[in-house]
Parts: sequence; structure tokens; C-alpha cells
Amino acid sequence: ARTAVAAVVPTLGGGAGSLAESAAPGSAAVAVAAAAAVGNGAPPPLGPKLLQVAPTAAKLAVGAHLASEGSAPLVVSSAKSEDADEAASDTAAASEERAETIGGGDDRTTESGCESSADITGLEDDDDGDSDLASVSSKNTFGDLQFGRLAGRVGLENLGNTCFMNAGLQCLSHLEPFAAFFLSGSYKDEVNRSSHSGCKGELADAFAELQGVLWRSEQPSHRPTSFKEQLQRVRPDLFEGHEQQDVQEFLAFCLDGLHEDLNRALEQPEPLTQEEEKEDERVGEPRGEEFVAALSWMRYLEHGRSFIVDLMQGQLRSTLSCTECGHRSRRFEAFLYLSLPVDWDMCSVNDALTAYLAEEMLTGDEQWYCEKCKKKVDARKKIDIWKLPPVLVVHLKRFEFDSKSGKFRKIGRHLTMPHCVDLSEFCSSSQAHGADYDVTCVANHRGRFDSGHYTATCYMGNRFFEFDDTEVRRLSKHAEIVGAHAYVLFLVRRSPTEGYFVEGHRAPLLRRQAITLPELWPQRRSSNDVQVLSSLLRPSASMEYSEPTNEAEAHYLMRLPNFARTASLSEHSFRGDTSCRTSVLVDRPRPGACCFDALSGLFSFGKSKSQELENGAGAAWP
Repeated sequence: ARTAVAAVVPTLGGGAGSLAESAAPGSAAVAVAAAAAVGNGAPPPLGPKLLQVAPTAAKLAVGAHLASEGSAPLVVSSAKSEDADEAASDTAAASEERAETIGGGDDRTTESGCESSADITGLEDDDDGDSDLASVSSKNTFGDLQFGRLAGRVGLENLGNTCFMNAGLQCLSHLEPFAAFFLSGSYKDEVNRSSHSGCKGELADAFAELQGVLWRSEQPSHRPTSFKEQLQRVRPDLFEGHEQQDVQEFLAFCLDGLHEDLNRALEQPEPLTQEEEKEDERVGEPRGEEFVAALSWMRYLEHGRSFIVDLMQGQLRSTLSCTECGHRSRRFEAFLYLSLPVDWDMCSVNDALTAYLAEEMLTGDEQWYCEKCKKKVDARKKIDIWKLPPVLVVHLKRFEFDSKSGKFRKIGRHLTMPHCVDLSEFCSSSQAHGADYDVTCVANHRGRFDSGHYTATCYMGNRFFEFDDTEVRRLSKHAEIVGAHAYVLFLVRRSPTEGYFVEGHRAPLLRRQAITLPELWPQRRSSNDVQVLSSLLRPSASMEYSEPTNEAEAHYLMRLPNFARTASLSEHSFRGDTSCRTSVLVDRPRPGACCFDALSGLFSFGKSKSQELENGAGAAWP
């Protein structure tokens, strides 16, 4: 698509339409580029081939052509225009119930200083039933699925000390990519019903059914009996004796189980032999830590790659150093969540992160066997955050064992965290997609260790809501989100150049972690590194469901419809966007506003706007 646009836009000639058709007929980016040519007097790029393979994109070009003649709205992605703001105000005022439910703007950006990303919003429904997203893969069609009046604001009944389950489920269900992945039915194309490690897809099916209830229901609460029974068949210990359980343990089980149910690795090679591990070390040592990290990531992906990996998997570096000879051993390990220590001297989550990353000494029974010294020695251990995932899960270890009483006790220290936080200072390597995160969901624990109660605080539509079993209430704009009760945090990465972060949405662009596409791995690599990695890949590890063939196919965006509509969505259906291209808003802006906004949005997944301008691509834009 980028090649086609680069060829089409500078020419702005009469042959632009045919060139667009032949180069990349199914691309929305090509349609916008062709529309730019139309606006400069070229013939409409509406050949039968384009109409056949990309009807939505063709309509996009038609709209731009008609608008250039002053007879129709122009296509634009700028939600900041005066007309768009006025339309948004009219829509908000039209529904008193919606104002009460979603109400108010998002003042988080102003308070925290976080930069908002490019405004990329959705196409309105067409008469023929097209959804609000351009360039959408057909496998993610939502069909007739409709949001309920209380979408996203449905409570869960307590089935006997199941508040831990309710809080965990609300947090997962209000991570926008997570909810959209299951609601859209996308999971069906990736569910692994033959895996011996998972639940044969039953856990994924149960989550999809639950998402349907929470987002389609017309009732204020739901009794999750069938979901609990499904979990109980797999993990009966979670519900033994109606005892209170730990929400972090519950979440870890759910995410691990979903990873196995959605594991795209059809064939998993045997674990590396000691000789193979030595060979990896020999090959990686002279090539630097980024290569070693990428090689370790590849070995992990050989056994497991799923939507959960794409969304939540990060990477740590663990280093052990001998205090006698200085010999070092380093390993890179994938992580699903960070468990941070908490003590009474801390004031913020940042303090807990600092303590987690602090060097520690291994002595006594914890001594380390040094291969150079050939004996157990005192050693220094250091953990570093190497790569952060799109959604970072943070577990605050508030429960400690008191040796005097022989019981666990809770550390109820008040820990603060801003709604938007930059984590780059805690990373030991560069983060290709940034390290700015928004606090999006929090599982809270109130009370003592043995008699507490769990609730969830979740972000939706520019506001936070508290979920206390069946009770759901909207919090004030200035409510404290992370405090003395925060136990598990869900942080969503925000980027100024990619993803969907307008009108209350928090949907980062995801990259399918495929063995065959190291270009999309989080580690930096040279072309020579890629060749070496490919030579080390074991053949059986490359088999997977619907393996992408190029980088564009491996980018995808899972997002919900506009939250401002969730109070009255009786006629609105939606899809998940699995293309690397983003969508644009049909509105009534001033003429001439189309091409820069649309093209910068379409390119935002790969290059910054400044890079596009440096390349001269904007010189010929109308």
C-alpha cells in the first residue's frame, strides 16, 4: 500500500486511478491516494476491479470526488474540527441517559500532560450494512451483534465469595482489545481445540459468551453460574469451600488458560538440549544483547504464540554475577505480569518498581553455582525490564507472611500512581513503540487478608466506573484510581503515532508475533540478524493457524464502537479491524481537509509524520 501511495500521490495525473487499482486494489490507503488525485482534477478511480474487491474503499474515493465538487461531505479524520466538535456536542445533548452514563470529557490528558494520539475514528454505517471500519478483514465481522442499553456497565452477582472472580472478569472485560477480540468472533479462527495443555477451547468459548452478556445485556446484572461451572471443572481448587481466593492467582490462571486455548503453534518442538543451548550462547554472544533477546524470544514463540502474547507478553533480562571471579550469566525471559514488592516505606507504584529492579545478593542457601569457579558462590542478581507489552499487568504484593504470628497479613500502604505514566526510566533497552501507559483497570482489595472484599475500577468512555459485584457506579473525574486498595493494575500503552485513542477508546495497534516475521518482534534487529535467526529456527516450530505472509497482514487493531453510542446502540453493529490500516470519519468538515489527515493516519502505524514530511511525500498533496 505504501508503494502504491508513493507512486500515486506525487503524480496526481489522469492515470492515478488505474495505477492504484493494479498496485494494491484492496487497500484503503490506495483509495485515499486516488481520492487525492480526484480532488486535483483526475478522473474518478472507480474501475470495476476496485469496486469488486474493495467496495468500502471505493465508496471512500467516491465521497472525496463528490465533495470536491461541493455536492457531498468530505472524508476526514480530524475529530478536532469545529464541525466535528459541534456534532459531538449535539449528540451528547440528545441523550440525557448517555450524559449520565458516560458524561464529561477526559481531563486526564490535561492533568498528566500525556500527548493524545492521532485522531482516527470510524466510518458511519452505510445503507448496505457496512460497518464503521474501513479495510476490515471479513473474518472479524460482528454480523448482527448489537450493544445493549447497559453495554459495559453490567454487574456480576456474587455466588458465594466469588468477588475475586467478578473483579478479575470486569478488569479483563474492560480492556478494549480483549473485549473486541472475543465479541467480534475473531478468537474462533485461532482457537486450538487439539492442545493438550489447554481446555480444548472451552475456556475461550466461555469468555466469548461472557463478553456477549456484559456488552449486549439489557439487565443491570448477570449471574455468572455457567462461567463459574466451566472454571470449576478445570480448577476446582478455586472454589473449594466457598473460601475467598486471590484475584491475581485467578487472573494468572485465566490468562494462561486462554493462551493455551488460543495457541497458534500447531507443532511444538522438543525443549532445547544442553548442546543446543550452548550453541545459542555461542552464536549470540558476539552479536550483542538485542540479538540474544531476539533469539530468546524466538525460542519462546516456538512453543507459544497467541493473542495473549500479542497483547500482554513482555520480556525481562536476568543477570547473575559471581562475586569471586566476576563471571556473568544472563537470560532473557518472557513475562505475563510483574509482581512488585510492597513495604510500609513506599509512597508510590514507582517505588515498588524501583525495589523490584534493585540488585540483590544471593547468599547462604540461595548461593549460585558458578561454572567458572565450579562451586556455589555468593552472587549478585539483577532483573531488568527489557521490552514492555501493549498491555502491562502489574501485581502489587500486598500480602506477606508474619513469622511471629504464623499468619499472612496485608500491607495496606497507600501507593499513588498518575493516570498516565512514562515507564521509560525503568527500562534497560529502547522501546520501539514508546513507554507511555494509561491506567485502565484496577482490581482492588479492601479489608484484611482473611476477610477482604474485591472490587474493580475500570475505564470506559472517558470515565472510570467502580464494579462492586452487582453495583456499578460512575466515579467523579477527580476520583483516586490507584490508592491503598489497588492490588492488580492493567496499564494500556498509548502511542501518538498509532492505535486508536479518541473518544474514550484505548486500543493500541497490535503486532502478531509470528515466527516467520521477526520484523514485528519488539527487539531491534539488523537484516543480517534476521538471516541468522532464520537459520536457527527449527522447522516444526513454523506451523500455525492462518500464518501471515507479510508485515501488513500481521498488524491488527481490536477496538469497540464509539463509546458515546453505547447508551443507544439498537441499530449499530461493529467489527474488529485486523488490517494494518486505520479508518477515517465521515463528517461535514470544511473542504480541503481530507488528504493530510487521512494519509497521516493511514501511515501512522509505520512512520512518524515528521519522517513522511522529510521524505517529501507531502509536497504534492492538494
